[in-house]
Amino acid sequence: MLSVPAILIYLLIALVLVIIVAQWLILRAQSRSENANDVWSREFHRLEGTLFETQELVMQLQRDVHEMEKRLGTPLAAPEPLVAQPAAAPVAPPAASPDQPYDRAIELIQQGYGLEALVDTCGLSRAEAELLIKLHRRQA
Repeated sequence: MLSVPAILIYLLIALVLVIIVAQWLILRAQSRSENANDVWSREFHRLEGTLFETQELVMQLQRDVHEMEKRLGTPLAAPEPLVAQPAAAPVAPPAASPDQPYDRAIELIQQGYGLEALVDTCGLSRAEAELLIKLHRRQA
């Protein structure tokens, strides 16, 4: 039979093993937590970058609209949804003369042409074309 000191030695060894396993489990849980935090941190920074890019785009669009208002001398009203394109798309319009792109664009709008036609034909920016459509589509 084992003596008392031998039993104590085995119990101490068992206790040390339990402590080692417990430490290993704690370290493993911490490592997983750190990995999850790294993933969330990377995703947060990616979304933050996307937010900043979107904010810059909105500011640029606001500047474009302001510039268009100055060019046209008319402040914009509240935004309205764009009117749907006509069912039968007209044939591609002839190119606008470089002296009068806005006049040609207004003619095209009144004939039912859409945003892409104005951008391609008259050399307008998307913001300019959208503004002209908002201002002149109602007169068509």
